Amino acid sequence: MRGHVVNAFLALGFSVLIWGAVDTQISEETSVPIRFVIRVGDTVTIAGGDSGSGATGELALPLIVKVRGPREAVARLSPREIVGLRDLTAPDEVERLRGALDAGGDAEVEVRARDLSLPSELELVDTSPTSFKVRLSPVRSKEVPVRVKTEGDPADGYRAKPAVIEPAEVRVRGPVDLLAEVREVFTEPVTLSGRSKALSLERGVEAPDGTLIEQSVLVRIEIEAEPVRQEVLFPVSWLGASKDLFETMVIEPVRPGEGWTVKIPLVGAREQLKRLADDLAEEIKSPGSRQNLPVAYMRAKDLPRPTEQGAEEGIDVEVVGLPAGVRYEGPRVQFGVRVKTPPR
Repeated sequence: MRGHVVNAFLALGFSVLIWGAVDTQISEETSVPIRFVIRVGDTVTIAGGDSGSGATGELALPLIVKVRGPREAVARLSPREIVGLRDLTAPDEVERLRGALDAGGDAEVEVRARDLSLPSELELVDTSPTSFKVRLSPVRSKEVPVRVKTEGDPADGYRAKPAVIEPAEVRVRGPVDLLAEVREVFTEPVTLSGRSKALSLERGVEAPDGTLIEQSVLVRIEIEAEPVRQEVLFPVSWLGASKDLFETMVIEPVRPGEGWTVKIPLVGAREQLKRLADDLAEEIKSPGSRQNLPVAYMRAKDLPRPTEQGAEEGIDVEVVGLPAGVRYEGPRVQFGVRVKTPPR
């Protein structure tokens, strides 16, 4: 009886050993998601699959790899153990794809067994997809002008003059198909809100999608007072009048209430025009009290011949010596005079 029990146990042990040996030899299949890398080098961009823009150097695309092998090897398989790489920089690949690599275009990249590195216990069944359609574009560079992107407005009464950018152009690098569409680029935003003084600062340049710009620029913007239009009262004088001019005729303003003054339309900064008007008002009140003021004058040669009743004429008024930033603008101003023969 005891012999039968021993034999039964021995038979059971042999069965377990045989089953384990058989189990390790049973083949199973499994599908593993990996990233399949297509390498093109630094002078080409590649786009494909769900990627919207091209990548320089290499592109990783999703690939399902089906493998077969012993159950134990399949059970412990990790996606990291399968490496997928197709190197298009190899001489034979470059020759095959020369057209697409030189000028840009579509290419079909097959997933071959030798492009996949598997654990030694496993064999490749198939892949999904079996190939990728990609778009290749050579990388080039070109110089394009830079424009300043501004935000906000200067303080009330001020405005920004056109920006000065150094350098005025920058080099943009990217695939030829994208470069063809790049006509200009813009700086990072420059804030003008509330400013009343000039600014000078360094700014990066925003690269269009899929391109690269590796330099910054210096931006200078002058802020100036917003010009306004204002009539300013000037004392008016004569140019080219001889010493005996007023002995041969009597010259009176047509509007005697205004005296020998005239309103001149000027354009300039509000504060500057106010200072000028105040100085001229003081000069009218006390002649000779102010120095280096602009002068409004009429030419004596434009006077009409005097008559006994009085000849009336509008004489053009000219202005000289206006300060920088102020200009005489608008219709020509005339001063009305009446010219009589002197009483006998």
